[in-house]
Amino acid sequence: MLLAEYREETGRYFRIKIFATDVDNTAIEKASNGKYPESVIADIPPKLLSKYFIRREDYFQISQKIREMVVFAQHNLIKDPPFTNIHFLSCRNVLIYLQPVMQKKILELFNFSLVKDGLLLLGTSESIGEMVEYFDTVSQRSKLFRSKGKQRSVGFVNASTNMMNYSPYPASLQRAGNAYPQDDRVLERFIKALSDEVLPFTLIVNEHMEISHIFGESKDYLTYPSGKLVRNITKLVKKDLSIPIATGIQKALKGKGEIVLSNIRLRDKDTARTFRLQFKPLPGRKSQETLVAILIREKTEPVSSIEMESQTYDLNQDAKQRILDLEQELQFTRENLQATVEELETSNEELQATNEELLASNEELQSTNEELQSVNEELYTVNAEHQGKIVELTLLNNDLDNLFNSTNIATLFLDENLDIRRFTPKLQAIFHILESDLGRPFFHLTHSIKSVEILKIVRDVNNSHTSFEQEIQLTNDYWYLMRVIPYAVSIKQKRGSHSHFYRHQPVKTRTNRNPKKRTGRNHTPC
Repeated sequence: MLLAEYREETGRYFRIKIFATDVDNTAIEKASNGKYPESVIADIPPKLLSKYFIRREDYFQISQKIREMVVFAQHNLIKDPPFTNIHFLSCRNVLIYLQPVMQKKILELFNFSLVKDGLLLLGTSESIGEMVEYFDTVSQRSKLFRSKGKQRSVGFVNASTNMMNYSPYPASLQRAGNAYPQDDRVLERFIKALSDEVLPFTLIVNEHMEISHIFGESKDYLTYPSGKLVRNITKLVKKDLSIPIATGIQKALKGKGEIVLSNIRLRDKDTARTFRLQFKPLPGRKSQETLVAILIREKTEPVSSIEMESQTYDLNQDAKQRILDLEQELQFTRENLQATVEELETSNEELQATNEELLASNEELQSTNEELQSVNEELYTVNAEHQGKIVELTLLNNDLDNLFNSTNIATLFLDENLDIRRFTPKLQAIFHILESDLGRPFFHLTHSIKSVEILKIVRDVNNSHTSFEQEIQLTNDYWYLMRVIPYAVSIKQKRGSHSHFYRHQPVKTRTNRNPKKRTGRNHTPC
């Protein structure tokens, strides 16, 4: 999307082709669908979301013009041939799962895949390691590197030849016509022309005593054991040369400069040959691999001034020194191992203490869980009791409603503050009252009673706790018998063997309607 935006903003049209590969075919199939969940809204700006995504039922799908830029394919970095002419290669957090040898092989393939000055992006925990001759660092923090172009890599050589015959590139690529760079060809031809005349038999090894290059005929010096191919020089050279070469390499690597060992005898069947070994560290940058060149000359010519100044090799002395070095390394390894064991024991004790704390915490949590279970049971019991009470109150309330409705008497209930608590439907013929008036003050109500101060009567009854009774007439000329009665609440208290009743302040107002209009003074009140 960013490349498409850049191409649109600059007006420069260039072809975009992105190869997206993975060793897992299921992951490739899922990625090629281009479907994203709704949570992608939080990661993509609204402008790009509306421009390059299509809203489906419960997901977003990438537009076809972006999908056509990407080629999805299953690809194994280790086995499959690499892609070529790539300008930018991103391989993040893959190399950390591979061994160093395999990492080096893959980085060589990456260098082959990239064009000159192509960019390589690795993960934050990854690096190019020993491949500094292949890449320049653009940003160490971002792990961004630039390819120097296709180069020959350090590799093994064929022992039956006089020069290097090793390629870091797959055989399939060589058959396809991919050749080495022209510079390497010229250098190879030059070294091949001069090696037999100028150089004796020469080996180039690294600090791990692994052979990287061989110059000259090797059959008189190297033996190849059966089994898995090894690169360690001490296991490949003749037995009599193993200790001198190991000793010379160690001295050269310790910063002693060029080392020369002379009078080294090699028993070959019934004859003995004398050799002179020269160990020369090769110059290089800090980031490059440390290399040592070993020049082996057989003493057939007169002794030169250089040989006069060289060391006469004493096998016994060097063997003792080698044994001493190995013993020191062994002692150092033992001390490191002992320190590691002690650290592991300390860590184990800390883990045991942590485990005990976790067990104690678990027991406390179990105890708390049991207490919560007990409280939960009590709450369940109380809840069941409350449910029973609610059912009883509901039934009682229904009974009261049916009783009030069946009496056919207009009744109004007030609390101690003279606020409306309840009324029967018949009361609506006398007072202008609705269900929404519950809880309102009594004096807010209007009525159709003539010449009676209802509020004063109610207050007097509420204060005096005595009943009041009076005939009243409505505006429609109907007569009623009005009774105002204090609302009594009976509370039975157990004190010995006797009981008493408490009279509460709320009052109850009830009026009985005469079914006929009153004529004269002869009437029958209800």
